[in-house]
Parts: sequence; structure tokens; C-alpha cells
Amino acid sequence: MGRNVWGDGIVENVKWMIKRWGVLFIMLLAVIIASAIILKQSRQKETDVLMEDREHSIGASVNSHEVKSIEDAAGKSADDYSLDSSDVFQKSEKCLITEDEKRQLQEQVLAAAEQVKEVYRDIEVIGSSSFASNIVDFTGEQCKEVVALFGQAGFVSITEDCNMVNPEKIQSFYSDYLEKRDSMFTIYEVNPDGLIGAFTFIYRDDKLQTYYVGIGWQQGGTPEIRSTLVNNIEEMKLTEKGYFIYSYEILIPHSSLRLPYPPFGEVVDYAENNDGTITLYIDGVWPDYNSDYAFTNIVVVQPFEDGTFRYLSNAIEKRELEIPIITGTEG
Repeated sequence: MGRNVWGDGIVENVKWMIKRWGVLFIMLLAVIIASAIILKQSRQKETDVLMEDREHSIGASVNSHEVKSIEDAAGKSADDYSLDSSDVFQKSEKCLITEDEKRQLQEQVLAAAEQVKEVYRDIEVIGSSSFASNIVDFTGEQCKEVVALFGQAGFVSITEDCNMVNPEKIQSFYSDYLEKRDSMFTIYEVNPDGLIGAFTFIYRDDKLQTYYVGIGWQQGGTPEIRSTLVNNIEEMKLTEKGYFIYSYEILIPHSSLRLPYPPFGEVVDYAENNDGTITLYIDGVWPDYNSDYAFTNIVVVQPFEDGTFRYLSNAIEKRELEIPIITGTEG
């Protein structure tokens, strides 16, 4: 399993180039760059798959309509409906936050969700999975609208292909962590299907944890807590460019702290050459090794009037990490 990565300022770095070169850069970024920003919580997604398999195998799932608020008619808290994930994640030895703090966080998350409910007012919900939104055709533009509304309300938020809003709160948390001061902050990740994951990062007693609250939606735009989960963090780094990289201490079966995800490219500059070609300068971002400047690719392309281009050359320069050498085998 690879690391989880959030970035706060990558998309803006290439917007001006896309405007200048249009289709050329769109195609080039699609070919050369795996993504302008990695947002996907690959660990969470694989967990969701395993959890859904578990649902089908034992026929037991959280009824989303039962978890409508922090306290239901029976007086049970949302944690009573939390994931029983002992067969996927080992439980953390000790949660760094108290039960009262958990309830406060759940209340805060639901209150935050109220700030974006307008986007969900006309959704169509089909299905009952506790680990997906069950929303029909939630769009990327809706995801970005939710992020913008979170940002206007003062929250840290992010989604795919979108800059993080209010990233200074991560910077403050990371500074506290480096200075060994107890600290806490919450980031709202809007998943492509509309499910909202509220990740609260806690640094306390020289330990790191996340407290996750999953927010789903009922027909008509009513938010509800779907799941909660506590995980210890093994490593965490805020890179110079603003990538927030972290990995969990306890991994799902058959995974490792570092599964072999390749680096992805970030276009940081370009030059127009006298012969009509374009030189692109692309930094290799390698989250598995906490590097946002592992190496630099210098790519030369020849653009044509119809928007197509010809790839001419690619040179790689060493930066923070050794460049992997791949050798062929005979036979």
C-alpha cells in the first residue's frame, strides 16, 4: 500500500501553461503525468473494497438510516455504529482523544456538512453501502463546489484535480508536530462519488493518529455519519512544495509501508525553442519516499497546428533520490 498524499498548490503551477498551449498540454499531461495532484486515499479505497467483501460474506452492514445523528432514540453514539474492522485493521492500542472529544468532533463534522448540503439537495441515492455515497452521477464539478463551500466556511478541504483550500492549517499543525506541541486539525476530503471523509489528525503525547468520520447523504441532502475509524500514523511529512504525505502504522493484509507506486510528474516550467520545439521541465514527485523532487525530467516535444505533438526526447537529472536503473534480461 502506498502513502497518502495531499497537495496544496500544484494545479495553479500548470494552469498558465495549459491556457497557452491548450490541447497540447492537456494531451501531454495525460501522457506524461499520472496526475497533477494525488488525492486518492488508496489505503482507504482498498479498505472499502475489503469491507464491502466482508459485508457480502457475512451479511452484516451498518444501516445508514439508523445513524442519523450523534445520539439516536436509543441513546447510542455514532461510535456504537463504527466499523468493526478487526479483520482488516488491528485496533490501535490507545486512542489519543477522549470519548467526549470524539462526540465533539462528530458534532463539528455534521455541522460542517450542513454548510455544503445545498449541493446534495437534489441528489438521487440508490443502494445502501456504508462505504460509498450511493449517489447517482455525482460530478467532479459538484466535488469542487463542495470544496469551495468548505473553504468559504473556514475549513481545510480538498478533492481530485483541485487545490487545497485553507492549507495554512496543515502548516500550523506540522509546525506544532516538529516542535512537539500537542495539536489537532481536520481536513475534509470530498471523494469522487460525493462521500465526505473528515480526517482529524492528532499529535499528542509524542504520538500521531487520525480519527476518521465518514459522512454520507440521504435523499434530499441530509448528512449522516456512516463510519468512524482510528488509525496510528507511522510517518508524516510536509514537503517544501506543500505535499502532505503520511502512512499508517498498521497496514491491511498483503500491503507494505512502501508497494511499488511510481513517481508522478509535476510540470514546473517550460521553454520555447528557436526551432519551434518546446522543452518541459518536470519534477518527479515520489510519495513512497517522501520526496517532491526525486528527479527532474527534461522533455522535448514538437507541437503541430492541429493540436497534436511529437515526443522527441527525455533526459533525467538526479535530484533528491537515486534514479532507478532498469536492466533487461535475456531469454
